[in-house]
Amino acid sequence: MIFIVNKNMPEEMTAKLCGENDRLIKTQELSASNLPLSVHPDIQLHKISDTAAYCAPECYEYYRSKLPDYIELFCGESEIGVTYPGDCSYNISRLGKYVFANTKYADKKILNYYSTNGYNIIHVNQGYTACNSLIIGSTLLTEDVGIHNTIMVNDLNIKCELLPYGEVELEKFPYGFIGGTAGSFGNMVYFCGE
Repeated sequence: MIFIVNKNMPEEMTAKLCGENDRLIKTQELSASNLPLSVHPDIQLHKISDTAAYCAPECYEYYRSKLPDYIELFCGESEIGVTYPGDCSYNISRLGKYVFANTKYADKKILNYYSTNGYNIIHVNQGYTACNSLIIGSTLLTEDVGIHNTIMVNDLNIKCELLPYGEVELEKFPYGFIGGTAGSFGNMVYFCGE
């Protein structure tokens, strides 16, 4: 398995995350983006599948040199800005055939990929949609009331759990998001932090 992680992830966590057959790729630090977001994977890339992803143009050469050849890496059209909403173009969440994004700011190449491949794109006002979503199996967990309400109002047949707001800490910000500190693969859920 390949993990793309924040370049500042504690070494203790990287040691626990990777087994002997796993590969860990640390993010590139972007000078044009706001620290600590400049090193967050969800700001730089969007995973389409286990063998395909989109990334920002300024990251393309870096990730192409790090990823194995069997992974298709597509170059998005949106460069990453210093502040919101210019830094959320790749911060898109997907569960099954549903894609959640602030469609005003999401990278147009990614939205086009999903729309031409039969996915349902659901607009949410939250630009940091992936950071605000932890997907475990067929369940989406979020602290964002807007994402939760959009799923409930549209009756998408998705189990969505609303978590307490502000429980995740993020250095230099009033709070962080569950998807920025956790991820899942198969029947495993990974958390980084205390």
